[in-house]
Amino acid sequence: MVLGFFLIGFIAGYSLRYEKPIQFFLIVSSLTLTVLFSGNFYFLKINKGIDILGKSKEKIAEIVNSSNIPEGERRDFTARLDETLDILKDIIPFAYFLNAITFSLLFFYFIRVILKKYLKNHGKGISGIEFFRLHDYFIFTLILGWLTVLLVDKREYYIIYIIGLNVALIFSVFYLIQSIGIVSFFLKKKGLPQFLIPLSFFIILLLGLKIVLFLSIILVGIGAIDFWADFRKIGTTHKKLL
Repeated sequence: MVLGFFLIGFIAGYSLRYEKPIQFFLIVSSLTLTVLFSGNFYFLKINKGIDILGKSKEKIAEIVNSSNIPEGERRDFTARLDETLDILKDIIPFAYFLNAITFSLLFFYFIRVILKKYLKNHGKGISGIEFFRLHDYFIFTLILGWLTVLLVDKREYYIIYIIGLNVALIFSVFYLIQSIGIVSFFLKKKGLPQFLIPLSFFIILLLGLKIVLFLSIILVGIGAIDFWADFRKIGTTHKKLL
């Protein structure tokens, strides 16, 4: 945890010092923290025999068993917990990535507020999410990741499958953020308030998981084809950026 905070602080300082765009900070910080915490998880599991996921399951089971929940409901909860953890064990790096990207986003906007309030002439060149645009070559990482998921037999080549699955999910999130950046760009261009984005996501969440997944796939697709369509016409200014 201490090393994680040190690394994200160092990356933030470097990004602010050289006025790197938001995609540089988000990609480097989130992937660095993902590698750090995933490496720690697998090191403890393989070298020390400590299964963090298994211990978490035991703790939750102890709490449930010591509660006043009826026996039938406890069995149902335990069964759902087993199903969830069975899925989670394949996407440990992605789970850490979601935590890392969320923290990185909050950290980035917190720093921007501080800079704007107290250091008005510092960090002016730091672009926001409306200019988030991955370099074109990242599209091949996304494609390769999903091809691995579709074509590799999980039972025979488990490690390769897991790597492909987590890479595909991680870069899908990056392209989801890119599509949100496109929306943010046009909202600003039209002079509309940015709170419409989180408000829309909140409304979508209320519609259910299936709607969320369906719209997420559409947004990832929009973000992915932006390398070709360049909806914001900013590709020429972002060639040297991550």
